[in-house]
Amino acid sequence: TGSHVSQIVLGADWDKKLGWIEQNFTDILQPLGFTGSHVSQIVVNADWDKKLAWIEQNFTDILQPLGFTGYHVSQIVTGADWDKKLAWIEQNFTVILQPLGFTGSHVSQIVLGADWDKKLGWIEQNFTDILQPLGFTGSHVSQIVVNADWDKKLAWIEQNFTDILEPLGFSQYHTSQIIKGKGWKEKMEWIEKFFRDTKLTPKEAQKILIKKNWKEVLGYTT
Repeated sequence: TGSHVSQIVLGADWDKKLGWIEQNFTDILQPLGFTGSHVSQIVVNADWDKKLAWIEQNFTDILQPLGFTGYHVSQIVTGADWDKKLAWIEQNFTVILQPLGFTGSHVSQIVLGADWDKKLGWIEQNFTDILQPLGFTGSHVSQIVVNADWDKKLAWIEQNFTDILEPLGFSQYHTSQIIKGKGWKEKMEWIEKFFRDTKLTPKEAQKILIKKNWKEVLGYTT
């Protein structure tokens, strides 16, 4: 679509990118389930040609059998360290993450930004001892670690989930949604101090707390 093309021509080599797509998309990527949206993500930054070559040579043998889709791959290769991320997945996914219930979708979110290797290291070392016994799944973790302060969020959950959130009826899903955005500390403070005084259910509170104007809606001033 026009939206995809506008992304593709955004940086350097736009003519080469369009030429590659014209010559190869229907023969190489489309049969693998890649769409125009996926391609526009893949070619948006540096190493676009290397990324496409890796996909052409390796996707069906390495990632597709593990349940990874074109969308997942487009997320994984978006930023820096794309080749290291793919190498980690190839070497470790079936041994470390898959047995814990993590899917290609979860992994593609976890490795999206900075500290991807530290996040994976934390999961490998701590998930089964800390989060799994609390009922958290790969889906929840992929949401929790997607933005900044991921390590502080995990520490907060470890220390407080069973004492503060669980007794109030907040589930692992509610927690992962509330804590993934900005202002998560204030949101947790509000829950601890004021949730009991409202007539809200945890689900209703969660839907409000993920909004930008949550303080206004709840009448919360700090």
